[in-house]
Amino acid sequence: MLAAAAAIFVAALAVPVSLGLLARDDRTTAAPMTDAQAAARLRGVWVTPVVSREQVAAVLSDAGLAAHIDAVVLNQNYPTAWNMTLGKNGAFDVRSQTGVQVDVGQWLVDDGVLVLRPTSCPSCQIRLAFHLEHGMLRLELISDNGPDIDGVPEQAYARALYTAAPFTRFVQPTP
Repeated sequence: MLAAAAAIFVAALAVPVSLGLLARDDRTTAAPMTDAQAAARLRGVWVTPVVSREQVAAVLSDAGLAAHIDAVVLNQNYPTAWNMTLGKNGAFDVRSQTGVQVDVGQWLVDDGVLVLRPTSCPSCQIRLAFHLEHGMLRLELISDNGPDIDGVPEQAYARALYTAAPFTRFVQPTP
């Protein structure tokens, strides 16, 4: 038990903190909550550390998508960090650290699952299980019904972007 607690503490320390702008949240999502409560906890700006080609390769290999590693790395310009905004108005926006917008649309929590609905595909949904603990948001792809992009399954891009590294809440500095 003590070893597990120490491992969790060490993992929390591994989250990059730049200029003290990343918030820590000691509450967890372990307790049951309504979709509205979950959405309130998820609202805000979330950032990843720089995600490496090796991290993308590991995630895609584990999912049986190794054949698409090079295309995903090239098209999403890895290594890169990601910035995901889940707005109060239900809008979401995902950009790379260089400002390239890769997903934009509407979001909601439905039956305890984060659902992203990209504007570019009105019938598409990216469904993600989420776990929020100590200010870190970990996502797991449940499904992505988006169409293939140049022969690469949309889920390969979604897995790389949303699951290769945890997101940490970003807080604007006060002047």
